[in-house]
Amino acid sequence: MKIEDYPFSSIQSDTWDRLVEDAGVKSPFCRHAWLSLIAAGCPGWRVGLLLAEQSGEILGGLPYVDSRAFFRQQSHCLAWGTPAGVILAPGAGGEVAGLLIESWVNRFRGARLPSRLAITFPDRNPPGLETLRKHSFGIFEQKSFAIQLSGRTFEEWEASLKQSVRNKNRQALKRGGVFQRVDRPEAASEIYRLAWLTARHHKRPAPNFSERFYRLILKPCGPLAQEPGMARLYMVRVKGRPAAFNLCVVHAGRMWLCDHGADETTFEARPNNLIYRSIIELAFQEGLEAVDLGAVPEDAHSLAGFKRNLGGEPYTRLSAVKVSPLFRFGASLRALYHRL
Repeated sequence: MKIEDYPFSSIQSDTWDRLVEDAGVKSPFCRHAWLSLIAAGCPGWRVGLLLAEQSGEILGGLPYVDSRAFFRQQSHCLAWGTPAGVILAPGAGGEVAGLLIESWVNRFRGARLPSRLAITFPDRNPPGLETLRKHSFGIFEQKSFAIQLSGRTFEEWEASLKQSVRNKNRQALKRGGVFQRVDRPEAASEIYRLAWLTARHHKRPAPNFSERFYRLILKPCGPLAQEPGMARLYMVRVKGRPAAFNLCVVHAGRMWLCDHGADETTFEARPNNLIYRSIIELAFQEGLEAVDLGAVPEDAHSLAGFKRNLGGEPYTRLSAVKVSPLFRFGASLRALYHRL
């Protein structure tokens, strides 16, 4: 068995997506279309695929994204904590997963720049975990929230919410906010501005995604053309002004809310309540099984409370992170700078 490191552009979509489907992976963030979007929307990043091959057959794969900036380097499997882990063909086991992870980690052996490696799994006991422990990765559980839609109606979901939340939702409907799906590439600048405002509010140096990234989502012949409707951008406007947006990714009966931004000067109109309520209503109308509200940082108690109040049920996924001391020190300095 050999492990080969391929640039993403050299792998055909049907070859990769067939492995993902045969492995039973439901995460949309592993799909060729999404990885194409990452590659095109983040030109400073390198998307690669590690493949385990034997006798002409692909036994497993590990997608990753590398980045370098300000005297540091990172590698994510996958970017922004989206769950994927190692993708294994039927019959492949822990040995294949271990070799793929070993190859990924060894790419940073002897790295001169401060480095950080991170991988997120959709379950608690994934194959290859012992290899990560051997390389001194920190293993921790990450809390996420999802709303189960199957077997009930939108009206039943709304009736299950606390009275205070239902009151806020009703106020949002009455205070002049307009919910809409964004479909014009020209609106990418408005989306990016909301993302930037939210990043600044949370003392982050920049949004997760670039304006180019949002523009490519809205481009009819862009990277997502092979899976139209997979990624959607929704916005609430208040008196014509962009007030809040959400990036939703839909695949295999599940909607994932993976990016959000808002202008806090419009909060009196409750645009967040309006956008979440409207998106969940659309998910019910489409017959989806669940809406995944995303992970919550350990100390973000108000965000966890907001997602619980929407009916989100907590579940746990596993993350593994390895950070060099110099990278950790630099991260602390950057965080302090952005808090000043």
